[in-house]
Amino acid sequence: MARAKALNVTKDKNCYCHTCDKPFHYLGVANHRLRHKNRKEDCWITYTNGDTYAYKFSEPNKAIGNEPTDYQKEAVDPIRKVMLDK
Repeated sequence: MARAKALNVTKDKNCYCHTCDKPFHYLGVANHRLRHKNRKEDCWITYTNGDTYAYKFSEPNKAIGNEPTDYQKEAVDPIRKVMLDK
């Protein structure tokens, strides 16, 4: 039998939380996002592929019927974000 190939897991921290100004490993950024959710804080996170999302955890949950919505996520243009912060 052929052995399965090992996954190429890196030690690089390629994700970034703009709210905390901290880099995170791609396997740990979901846990960090959960901490923001538990504290009901809005956060901006850039993922390994370069996509940046704004998570609005401070807004109330808008569930319809039995469809739970954990958070409201929207894509963010990083250049526009910098311009809005000024």
